[in-house]
Amino acid sequence: MSKKSSPNPPRILQVRKDRDYDCVYLHGRKIILGRSGTPEAEVAFRQLQIQVLSDPTFMAPKPQQVTVDTLCFAYLQHAKEHDPGHFSTVKTAVEILLRFAAGQSVESLDSRSFLLLQEMFVQHGVSRQYCNALMKFIRAMLKWGTIRKLVSHQVYWEAKFVPALKKGKTSAYEKPPRQDVPDEVIDRTLPHLLPTIRDMVQVQRLASMRPSEVFRMKPGEIDTEFTTPDGIVIWMYTPGTNKNSWREKHKAGEYVRIIPLGKPEQDILAPRMVGKSDTDHLFNPKDTVQEHFAIRAAKRKTKVQPKNRTVYAVSSSDTAVPVADLMKKGVSIYPNCMTSEPSDTATIRIVLETFKTGGHSKERIEIVRSEPDKDKRNELKKRLALVFLYGILT
Repeated sequence: MSKKSSPNPPRILQVRKDRDYDCVYLHGRKIILGRSGTPEAEVAFRQLQIQVLSDPTFMAPKPQQVTVDTLCFAYLQHAKEHDPGHFSTVKTAVEILLRFAAGQSVESLDSRSFLLLQEMFVQHGVSRQYCNALMKFIRAMLKWGTIRKLVSHQVYWEAKFVPALKKGKTSAYEKPPRQDVPDEVIDRTLPHLLPTIRDMVQVQRLASMRPSEVFRMKPGEIDTEFTTPDGIVIWMYTPGTNKNSWREKHKAGEYVRIIPLGKPEQDILAPRMVGKSDTDHLFNPKDTVQEHFAIRAAKRKTKVQPKNRTVYAVSSSDTAVPVADLMKKGVSIYPNCMTSEPSDTATIRIVLETFKTGGHSKERIEIVRSEPDKDKRNELKKRLALVFLYGILT
């Protein structure tokens, strides 16, 4: 004879004692059922078992919701370290996303949200191709968050199913294909460039190099001993890194970029390799700055100010100094700093420039010490310091 099944649900929870009360621990939480041995405690226990059987997530702690701000901040840190070449594009995509969904939970985003975000990219005034690139990095961010359990896979697939903008079916303008700069334009531009920039443009143009490869050129990466069977010397430039460095073939040594440099490139690079170590850059920004100041100094028409000048201010309320006497002693007066007071008296906000051969200027010491009042003399010293250190006229 078969045994009748019990009408009561199986006991999946364990009753424990807490002094005079029965309790159950569920998902780390203690639930008081009632006094031990009472019908109320038994009824509460059976009701709790039925609830847990029907809903296993009953009273389970809800996972912490990750906000869009948190995800964007974490991914920006990742992109800055691991994908610096596309960081500016990632930053633009994140900025527009934050305008749209700042403070919201990532799980609240769906396909309609991403369609609206795509329309915001279009309204941003960029090309169709760039809109698709921005959307691609949004998907990459969601995929990165999904792998790290910050985003559910449902949100990632919602964004993945949003189609890219098609040509002729969007209000975003079409970006024209990139054209080569005509040789005549380059030839007309070269005379107006600084020597370092001019050499960089010519080397890139002759060797068909990427701009980053020109910036990073070092003597240690150039083999100057390669010779063809005809006796022609060709330099071989092997960049230390390039845009394909992350590919597996490049890491395995199957892909190595080698750029041959002919005689015109050698004539440009040879003077810049003199006196530099293998790790120094051939094109240094410091050289460009020095060239800029040298050209500006050569074109200067006004008199160059001396390096050892002493600049200070004198107020007529503190002391009165005849301007004519100072000029006889070799002290120059800046007329644009003088007021409409008589020219034979030192006026308010006069800046004096003393051309001295060495040591401290006697004129400066005499002007400061000529004031008998100590407080006024100290005030005058403060004014001199403000002008000398910060260029502030008081």
